[in-house]
Order: sequence, then C-alpha cells, then structure tokens
Amino acid sequence: MTTATPTTIHSDTTRSEEPAALPAPVSDGASRGTIVCGVDDTPAAAAALDAAVELSARLELRLVVVTVAEAFTDGDGRPIDSLTTNHAREGARRLLQRLADDAGLPATTERRYDVGTPAEALARAAQEERADLLVIGAGRRRLLRPRAHVQLAVELGAACPCPVVVVPASPRERRNVAAG
Repeated sequence: MTTATPTTIHSDTTRSEEPAALPAPVSDGASRGTIVCGVDDTPAAAAALDAAVELSARLELRLVVVTVAEAFTDGDGRPIDSLTTNHAREGARRLLQRLADDAGLPATTERRYDVGTPAEALARAAQEERADLLVIGAGRRRLLRPRAHVQLAVELGAACPCPVVVVPASPRERRNVAAG
C-alpha cells in the first residue's frame, strides 16, 4: 500500500503597484488596446467623444475617432460609388476635421471617415481597427427619427466584434430634453 505525500500549495497574492504595460502590436501592425468612437455633429456624440478621450487617456489606449456619412449601399453594406457618395465622403472628412478641432483632440488621436449605414460602417471600423471598445452617444429623440440611437446600439450589438458603450447625453442635453 502506498501512502500519498501531502502537498502544500503556496500562492503569492502580492500585487505590484507598477502600471500595466501596453499591449504589444499584433503581427499585422495593428495594436491592441484600441477604443473606436463614433461621432457626428450632435451634443450626444460630443459627450461620447469626451468619454472616449478620457478613457483613452486613463487606460493608455489608442483612440480612433470615426464619422460616417449616410449613402446608398449595396446588399453587403458597402457604399455604391457615385457622385453623391463622393460628396458624402468629402462632407464626412470635413465634419471630422471640424469636430476634432472643436474638441481639441490629442495629437495621437487617429481619425477615420466612411460612408454607408452608421451601424455597418462603425462595426467595420471596429473590426478593422481591432477595437476593444466602441463608444457612441445616446442623444435626445428627434422628431423624424425617434430612438435612432437605440436602433443603432441594437444593430451594433449584433454586428460589432467588441462591446458597445452608449454614453448618455451631457447634463445640458438632458435638461434640454426635459424642458422640451
């Protein structure tokens, strides 16, 4: 008959106070630790951008700001090339430049613009940028498109390869909604 020797398990629960190192780049050049923030010219998007900038700084993550101009798309959600699409693309580029200037974005913030449907374009950007998080704003209801931000969040939840954070409207925006 053999007797078992008791084993002692020792675990070290000491934690280092050193900050965690940034994730290393992956083989294709993209880096991990990325936040993608979808913006437009609404106060809700400005609140989302503020939150994304703060998260990026606090967590030392790469930030990519994306704007999407709606355009006609094919069955796969890709924009159909046309004069209208080209104008939409140029408008998105100018809007993104203005929003970045207005927000005083850090120089390290990357910018990207696209045309198509917002959910498909933002999900595509999140996938291509290997995003760990997608941030969008929850704006007030619009007369012609009530609860559009809810629909966008639902569509992104289904199509996006990462968690989606919906940032509530700024306090000023919430007061305007309550008053109106």
